[in-house]
Amino acid sequence: MATDEHDLRSPIVISAQQIEEMRSELRLLGLEPDQGLLQSRIQQDVDEEILYQETKRLALDVSDPSVRLRLVQKMRAVSDLPNRSEEVLVYEARQLGLDEDAVIRRLLSEKMRIELRRANGPEAVSDSKRYAQPAALTFMHIFAEGESGP
Repeated sequence: MATDEHDLRSPIVISAQQIEEMRSELRLLGLEPDQGLLQSRIQQDVDEEILYQETKRLALDVSDPSVRLRLVQKMRAVSDLPNRSEEVLVYEARQLGLDEDAVIRRLLSEKMRIELRRANGPEAVSDSKRYAQPAALTFMHIFAEGESGP
């Protein structure tokens, strides 16, 4: 059975140096990086990487307007010819690896989370529930004057 190169996932490796950086970040936040907290942070990074890789595999980054805008802005900042078309700037940004930036990675991870919620979301709401009128409440505020003083 032939394997499509797009079906291959990059292995996710968390190095000892990255773990030390996580410990330092947790200490800066005033947290003691015990094994449970550190494991949770490692899992969070692994989850983010899985989401990011999946967006790339599905090419969700190609048509995303936020990613495109970020790449154009980055290329206009670093290019010697910033007035070129957006298509050229995006192409060059990808060629330079500027699409591996932390902001873009975060955008794509969030995009994948949204796609997963859509796919696994609740079943469609029936018309009877969609157009149901909420219960109505009424109230009256009565001001009472009383005698003041003895």
